[in-house]
Amino acid sequence: HTFHWQHKYLLMAHAPKSLKLLGNLLAKQKDYQLAHLAKRYFSILMHGLKAPASKGQHSNTLQHLLGYLRPLLNNKNRQHLHKVILRYRFGELPLATPITLIQHYLDQSNNHYLKRQRYFAPYPQELGLANYI
Repeated sequence: HTFHWQHKYLLMAHAPKSLKLLGNLLAKQKDYQLAHLAKRYFSILMHGLKAPASKGQHSNTLQHLLGYLRPLLNNKNRQHLHKVILRYRFGELPLATPITLIQHYLDQSNNHYLKRQRYFAPYPQELGLANYI
């Protein structure tokens, strides 16, 4: 279950239907042998992750994440973050902008669930964009 919830928002951005299928699969896990469950789970997961994430799906995912931050943010900051997400959706800002802003607020919170989401760091740091000059 830990692996699943750590990858929930990454999969939501790529393939919401796959996320729902995996949730249903895990809810019925006692009906499957572990080997079959693992094979089916990773088949659905990989199928979902190979789908490109659209701006709309990223925006939906970002709005879900914003929901977790509601108790932490005042109205002004919440509205600002919502506008940043919309500006990303309409192509006015890169995806890194709302993600960085959400991470900024997460750094100020005790929400370990969100801090451990692979959505914020889907690749190993060594593969990330870095300036080595």
